[in-house]
Amino acid sequence: MNKLTRTVKHALLVSSLVIFPYANAAKQPPSIKVDEAKSFIEAANIDIMEQADTLRLAWYIKDRFMTLDTLNHWTNLLNKAEKTEIKNAYQAIKYKDLDLNDDLTRRLNNILLVASAYPSHPHPKNENKANILKEITDDLTKKSSANSVCFNEDTGNETCLNAKQVSDKMASNIEESELKLLWESWHNNLAPLKPIFEQQVQLNNEGAQRFGFSNRSEMKLSELEVPTNEFINELDQVWADVKPLYDSLLRHVRSKLTDKYGAEIVKPNHPIPAHLLGSINVNNLANIYKLVAPENSVIDRGYNITEKLKDRPEMDTSAMLHGLEKYMMSMGFSPFKESLYEFSQFTKPEHHKAACDPTAWWLAENEEARVGGCWDINEDTFMRFNTTSLLTPTYFRAAYKNQPKHYSIWPTGTFGGTAKALQYAYTPDYLHTIGMLDEIPDESVDLGYLMKLALKTVASLPYQLAVNKWQKEVASGETTAKEYNKRWWQLREQYQGIKAPTSRSDNGFDAGSTAEVIHNQNQAGSFISEVLGFQFYQSLCEAAGNKNSLSRCSFYGSEEVGAKLQAMFELGNSRPWFEVMSEVTGQTKLDGSAITNYFEPLQKYLDKQNKLNAQGRN
Repeated sequence: MNKLTRTVKHALLVSSLVIFPYANAAKQPPSIKVDEAKSFIEAANIDIMEQADTLRLAWYIKDRFMTLDTLNHWTNLLNKAEKTEIKNAYQAIKYKDLDLNDDLTRRLNNILLVASAYPSHPHPKNENKANILKEITDDLTKKSSANSVCFNEDTGNETCLNAKQVSDKMASNIEESELKLLWESWHNNLAPLKPIFEQQVQLNNEGAQRFGFSNRSEMKLSELEVPTNEFINELDQVWADVKPLYDSLLRHVRSKLTDKYGAEIVKPNHPIPAHLLGSINVNNLANIYKLVAPENSVIDRGYNITEKLKDRPEMDTSAMLHGLEKYMMSMGFSPFKESLYEFSQFTKPEHHKAACDPTAWWLAENEEARVGGCWDINEDTFMRFNTTSLLTPTYFRAAYKNQPKHYSIWPTGTFGGTAKALQYAYTPDYLHTIGMLDEIPDESVDLGYLMKLALKTVASLPYQLAVNKWQKEVASGETTAKEYNKRWWQLREQYQGIKAPTSRSDNGFDAGSTAEVIHNQNQAGSFISEVLGFQFYQSLCEAAGNKNSLSRCSFYGSEEVGAKLQAMFELGNSRPWFEVMSEVTGQTKLDGSAITNYFEPLQKYLDKQNKLNAQGRN
């Protein structure tokens, strides 16, 4: 579908119940007028955006000068902003059936859909039910966070492991029987959460119906401004493009696991037992890199930037930030004000407490940027600046400053996709251009890097699809509470090729091991970001005139790349995400081919290894 077709289709949908169920003039109450709705929308937009600017400034001050007063001030403003957004969302319900123009409809929808972003929302109109929903949501969060696995040590003392400790242990090199015990104990402990979750879904669905949706999943997915079933089909089509690469990756993983644990535990051509894949949830495969890495491969592409920085004493964090600005200016972006360097925090303060988490702020009132952190001089810091991952939100905010306040946010997936694309552009060719490498390493050293990245990114896609589909089916009632576990593992096997290592009870709640399920987080946005990272990167490499392998492209000095990014940034959220992405890609649909193109060298390696492994086993 080209840009025009999808745009026209979107315009037609504005008046339908499929994606925008609010625009139903036939139900319009005679006492409510369009002018009243317009006044409400204008006031709500101004109120929350002014609060957002104030909150951002308070966040900046709180992180730079951490005291009880600055923390309380920020917390109070945050609570006030949340209450304002939630109040506006429920007040907006009475305007949902009015026949408004496209602009007002989009703005009203943005106000309404905020309700699905907060815990215990949307809630039923009945106050008692709303209170029950809040109580069980808090209970669900508390009990899932408190889950642990306990065992007796040889000393007789009991040791209990929390989620992180269990994950760390599952990523370590321990016996298969111990891995299975950890996995089974963790998942079995989640069974008591099932009736709480079931009640939460029922009450959330009742709340979603107040907003014109049949269930909470439909309300969540409506943020994407594409009919739910059409969008799910589009995700499956993207996955069909990427699946051959994932299947090759999984075949290689299975072979290595069979070598380690034996064919009785990891059977050839069968789903892989989940407890062997390095984490509780298997949301990707990054933790098993050492087991499946190509022989004699490296993940640093043959160079050590930390060592090179030791020979460059002038390269402190301020110099790195200057280098980033020079990089962005080479693509046509405007420089920041000198106050960025004068008032940013690069090291841990000696005389007051400050946050050390790497953060960047855009202070809208004065149009100034700031960064804050306590950085060491190493490759991680250098890469953080040179991939612009730290300042990507700032470039977004600086670009869409001329948008009306209600559209001055980034659309679904485009921010994450842009940040990932800029990370992929941190290549040996880029490092050579800026003088950090004397010579460009041969592309043969990229294999370890590509393997590690594929285990993290490509392997996350089927997980996101499985979770998203399970959430949709549970909310719609297609999957009943009795079928929670059965359907969970059907989808995990269908998409990821994995299985539970032990038989699972219908009374269990294995899906509760994932934060996305417990907190009702939409995985579709994560899927879009992951795909757009590669799709943006490929399109921008083409704009830069790249002649190398796709994984060796550099954006440095390309004003064509800068123009595409700037055009997308400037739109903010004024148009649906699939129209915004077209400023970079020239198309309005997700495309998995950029992923397979990027990993083509890895695909060739996997094909060769899998063939050799098959011959060896025969």
